[in-house]
Amino acid sequence: MLLLEFFEQVYKRLNDLDSSTEDVNRRIIRGLYLWAGKPISLGELSPKLFNEWLHDRKQSGRAPHTIASQAALIKAIWRRAAEAGLAQRFESRELRRVKTPELMHHGWTFEEITKKLLPACKSKRRFQHALGCRGCDWWELYIRLAWDTGFRVDQLVNYLRRDAIIGCRACVIQVKSRRMHSRPLADSTLALLDAFLPRERSFVLPSNCTRRNLSQQFKGIVRAAGLTGSLKTLRKSSGSAVEKVFSGFGHRHLGNTQKVFDSNYRIHSIADSFCPSPPELKLA
Repeated sequence: MLLLEFFEQVYKRLNDLDSSTEDVNRRIIRGLYLWAGKPISLGELSPKLFNEWLHDRKQSGRAPHTIASQAALIKAIWRRAAEAGLAQRFESRELRRVKTPELMHHGWTFEEITKKLLPACKSKRRFQHALGCRGCDWWELYIRLAWDTGFRVDQLVNYLRRDAIIGCRACVIQVKSRRMHSRPLADSTLALLDAFLPRERSFVLPSNCTRRNLSQQFKGIVRAAGLTGSLKTLRKSSGSAVEKVFSGFGHRHLGNTQKVFDSNYRIHSIADSFCPSPPELKLA
């Protein structure tokens, strides 16, 4: 069986991937095919092939974090195939590693979101959502829900209304951990949900747009606010704001481990702003 066939028929179903992640993973596998000059079967996977591919990727000048994520995917698929008896097993020590520098994440403070980002939603005032509400109202709800919950984009637009709000909490099953994750919703968010959107609807925040289209629309709002960032920046900012108030709770808010939070979501300028400082050395 070819690597891409195993991904399509087995791996993506076992991991319940969203469509955007599937597309990225397919591109990585096809990139490996292109490097090898042919489609690669599961039986051809070996430490020698993996290490040669990774060495060439390092020489290509791509960012270390990009190469590391590509290598992690190939190893994950390979491990699944080995467990199914379709590929040879491997030891982690046999495979090359990618050294990745710590990333400095940037995000938005509470003040920037309330005074700049939310008012910038008015730039979508002339757009009408399929549900009948104005585009600016839909985006205000999106930002408020994302801030309250720290949920990912796909979780925000795809979970069912009957399952999502339980006792003023938004509840979802995390795709990656497969665990129930719930976060409280602010009273103002709850009030706007039914004020802006029809009560008889299947999803909490329905969307008739693709992920790419949502991303483009949101970037327009961010530019109108005079800020820089993406949909993921909201998730980072939400988690870091919780970490600022309650140290050690940012990763719980996002449903991550502490290690994942520190590596991928922690905005030090926000989360660590309450860290104590030594006494000031005053001028004589």
